[in-house]
Amino acid sequence: MTLGEKIKFFRENKGLNLSELASRAGVAKSTLFKIEENKTNPTINTIWAIAEVLGVPFGELVGEGEIKGEGVSVVLIEKTDEFESYKMNLKTSAEYIAKPHFAGAVERIYVLKGDVKVGSVDDIHTLHSGETVEFEADKTHIYSALTPSTLIVTIYYPKEKYFKEDVFVDVFDEEVYERLNNLIKKGVGIIRVIAKHDKFDAENVVKNEHGIFIYGDINVKFDEAVSIREFERREILKNFSEENVYAAYLALIGEVERAKEFSEKLKVKNEK
Repeated sequence: MTLGEKIKFFRENKGLNLSELASRAGVAKSTLFKIEENKTNPTINTIWAIAEVLGVPFGELVGEGEIKGEGVSVVLIEKTDEFESYKMNLKTSAEYIAKPHFAGAVERIYVLKGDVKVGSVDDIHTLHSGETVEFEADKTHIYSALTPSTLIVTIYYPKEKYFKEDVFVDVFDEEVYERLNNLIKKGVGIIRVIAKHDKFDAENVVKNEHGIFIYGDINVKFDEAVSIREFERREILKNFSEENVYAAYLALIGEVERAKEFSEKLKVKNEK
């Protein structure tokens, strides 16, 4: 898939239209349309912004192609569920200011050649060829070249970002719901469904900008898209005891097995 096709695929999976994604990413709707149609080459900053809104790693969008900005170019070296590594080239005086990554993200910079200033905006480090630094990347951070420089940038993502039991389907319909709801009945607290088309509603299904979620032991509906944190604040506390709030939270952040264990312990406790 091309960059544009990937962006469109993830946008539709999240249930966002062009206007919504453009607004959240700070990109003109006309520009986003051209990007999805592969009629323009987006800057590094634009791709980062889109990736953040879509909730996917930068490398998930760019693949192995080279992405260029003003005096800066980035090439993906390797990508796993836990980290991404890039080679970054900067011309003299080139400066790239990166928006915060997902909460808990950490960056490690190794200078292959050159002299740079890097780090979070409140803790800048001056590095030379052969030197390394690591910093928290969930803050705005900067790369500034004092001389022509080449860096190896590795971003380590927190495990909490990933839902370990994501389900990818072409169409979310009643048949899919029945299959997944059987897992809910067997103890899985929450399942996130990523579907190209959504054709089904049920009492224990909630949809927001993070996807489609099937929940156990809860029956809520929203009139607007809300974040997971807002969901917790607004609804979970109304429906669960303190112990169940914890189990639900574990499932929300992807720690499904821990959520199951916690729920089982609670079940045994309640039966005594």
